[in-house]
Amino acid sequence: MRVSADPPTLNVSWDEPAPPESPTDYEIDATDPDFPNVELKTGSLTWRVWSTDPDNPDGIGDIGVISCPHPQNFAVTLRNDSDPFLRGARDVKGITLVPSSASNQSNIKDVFISGQLTDDVTVQADSFGLGGEVTSLNVSGGS
Repeated sequence: MRVSADPPTLNVSWDEPAPPESPTDYEIDATDPDFPNVELKTGSLTWRVWSTDPDNPDGIGDIGVISCPHPQNFAVTLRNDSDPFLRGARDVKGITLVPSSASNQSNIKDVFISGQLTDDVTVQADSFGLGGEVTSLNVSGGS
């Protein structure tokens, strides 16, 4: 159940020398403003995505699908380091980290969801068998 009057704010960062830029490095699709999607375009093993919404309990927002359909290596963390419980989102529709080339991999490092994960989580190993790993996935099922 959505309680916010305004759409959530999606935050996207990485540990690269310069901050990521939209729409070059990533793109947010707000076709469904309550559940905006994030498409990661530039390969990085340090992507971090989280959603905030001051109208929701604990200020946590929702996310649609996080994807990376490009021929590069990706790793994603879904958590907010300023939240004492590290929650990155309330409800998430899915995480589909499938690079478009078999020679690329994707990984999930840490995912902290306070509500529901309503669709699939997909990661990809590369043609050498590297990647395709989920290090930590925590979905509490609350709201």
